[in-house]
This record gives sequence, C-alpha cells and structure tokens, in this order.
Amino acid sequence: MPTTPRNKAQEGVRTAKNRESRARELLMRPTLLKEVVADIQTAFSIHGEDLLIEMLYLAMSSRGLSDPISIIVQGPSGSGKTYLIDSVCRFLPPKDLWTATHMRAKALYYDPTGVKHKVINGKERTRLTGAEVQESTSAIRQLISDKEIVNRSVSSDREGVAQRVEGPVCYLESTTLDDDDIFDEDLSRCLLMRTTSDPEHRRGVIQTIGSRFDPKRPAAADQKEIISMHQLIQRKLLKPRKVVIPFHVELAESFPVSGDNMTRLFERLLFTVAAITHLHQHQRKNDNGAVVSTLDDYRKAKPIIDRCMSDATSRSLKGAQRSVYNAVREAGEVKRSDVVKAVAPPGKFRKGHQATAAKQAINALIEQCALVEISKGRGSRSGILRCYELPNL
Repeated sequence: MPTTPRNKAQEGVRTAKNRESRARELLMRPTLLKEVVADIQTAFSIHGEDLLIEMLYLAMSSRGLSDPISIIVQGPSGSGKTYLIDSVCRFLPPKDLWTATHMRAKALYYDPTGVKHKVINGKERTRLTGAEVQESTSAIRQLISDKEIVNRSVSSDREGVAQRVEGPVCYLESTTLDDDDIFDEDLSRCLLMRTTSDPEHRRGVIQTIGSRFDPKRPAAADQKEIISMHQLIQRKLLKPRKVVIPFHVELAESFPVSGDNMTRLFERLLFTVAAITHLHQHQRKNDNGAVVSTLDDYRKAKPIIDRCMSDATSRSLKGAQRSVYNAVREAGEVKRSDVVKAVAPPGKFRKGHQATAAKQAINALIEQCALVEISKGRGSRSGILRCYELPNL
C-alpha cells in the first residue's frame, strides 16, 4: 500500500495510542521506579547509579507538588554527574525545563515564561566560593524555601517597581566542590548526593561507553520512543495531587535529633515519601482527592534518606568523631576494637591518647544516636557497631 499523508496520520494516531497504553501499564506496575531507572540507563547508556537516578527522577517528578525536591550531585570531574542530570531531564517535557549554564543573580526576574512548577537545571556549580557567588545563588535559595521571590527597585521616573517570581521549583545542579566549600545555606535546602567513583564502577562505565558501538544497542528510534513515552507520563498522566502521609507521627518520633541539620533532613524524608506516592498515584488510595502514602513508599525512600543522613552526619562531625564515624560507615558493621585500630593504628607512631580519643568518640556517637551498638561486647569479645539507619516501619 502506497504511503500517503492520510496513512501517515493514521499510523501516527496508532503509535500515540500504543504509547499511552504502554505508559498506563507501566504506571500500574509495582516495579515502576526500577523500570524507570532501567529505561534511563538504556536510553542514555548509563552504568549503575540506580539510587542517584531514582532520586533525580523523583525530584523531577515532584515539581508539580507543593514541596518539590532539590538536589546537588557531587563528584569528581569526569564522574558523569552533569550527564546524569541532563539525561534524567530529557524525560521531562521541554516546556517544564529551565536550563542555565550560567545564571546571574537577577536572571529569574526577567524570564517572561516564569519557572513555577518547573525544573531548573543549573548545570555545574562554579568553583568560586566568595560572597559574590553566595549572593548569586540567593534567589534560588529563597525560591526553594519561600516559593516566591520579590525584587523591589525604582524605575527611571522614580516609581517603585516590584518584580515577582512564583515557585515552587525543583532545582538540580552538579559540583566538584568539597562539602566544606559549598555554601551552608545552599546545602540546607538541597539533598547532597554523590556519584560512585570506585574502580569497579569505573570499569563498568568504560564497558558501557564501549557498548555505544555495539550493533545490538537500541537504535535512535527506540531511544526516541522511550523518551516520548516518559514525556507523555510527565505531561499528561501524572496529575498534581495533594499527598497525605498517615504515618508521619511514627516517623517524627523515631527520627534522630542529634544534629542541627536533622530538621531539614526530616523534611526531605517527607518530601521524598510524597514524591514516591505522587509517582505511584495510579496505584494508591484516594482520600477526598488526596493520594495516600503507604509504608511501601517509605521503604523506597528509606535507603535514599539513610545515605543522605549518613553524609550529613559525617559533614557535621570533626576530629576523632568524624574519623570514627567514617570508619564505621565504610565497614558497614564492624567491631569496636577494629574501629580503634583503624583510627589509631598500632605501631611506634601510635599514641595512647589517640586510642582513648577513639573510644571516647565511639561512646559519644552512640549517645548522639549517630552510631548503634547492635551487639554488646562480653569479656574479650568486642561489641559490633554500625551507623544509625531509619527504622523499618
């Protein structure tokens, strides 16, 4: 049959219907989030980083909520952090994305399209750390926290002028800066997540780059169809809905209070649970128009927030306490005595006060709930330590 404009139009309608049918089926599957991650990895030849991709996609999807998630992705140069953000953002309808490779302090005030319920991709953060840089990011900080910014100035005829920008927004950026070089006020408003940089992961990345030249790699048409389906989900099938978390009291009672940043982190936990519920809205119960979170949503959020909480705790500690905490975090579960040896290794350079300081740090961290002693030592047997994790509700 010859190809005619009418045949092409009919084929386009059938393709669109099939795409929407597949999208609706995906939204009803319990493996939704894992399949989204797999689609991103397939479409853009990404190796691993499942948890980071999950969180970026959830943040992007949360843009329609009253409290979107914002993320700073940290990692060494060449670790793929900006590529990850850009890849996830390609699953977003273009009209919902606001990209700025470089942004001046007042740039947001002069965009006629606005940024309300959009994703702002700030690309890579400048390595400059002075007061001028802190000022340039103040508008973003206030837009994240206050959901509105106002610039008041005087016109040429000496009349007061107010420029208003409405939020909320989801803000994403990458950085090579160390924790201590990122402005604290920026960190307090975003989740800081790190790329993986161990040798085994790098080997997988190299192999994935090589696979781009594999004849069995999905064709460009397949990549385009994957992107189109997810843009349809974001544009049409996921509706902005209020989210209710019925177990928020249990979460609040079990959340640690040992650090100054824990209040903000608890907010991020609730925002993450809400984002997961929002993504699974076709599978969740409704209560007077609101989507009701389940414990399964919390279980999906738990490993993400555990990782962020561990990073935040490490940043807040100093001296022996930081050394002890990081030693336990790297080991997973470890004997008290092995932690002391790691922090104050035996030998002619070891000083008695180093071991004493390590033991005192362990006790202090247990008292602060940063560490948990999962089994007590008896006699010559040493107790087993691990970092605090959110409870399994």
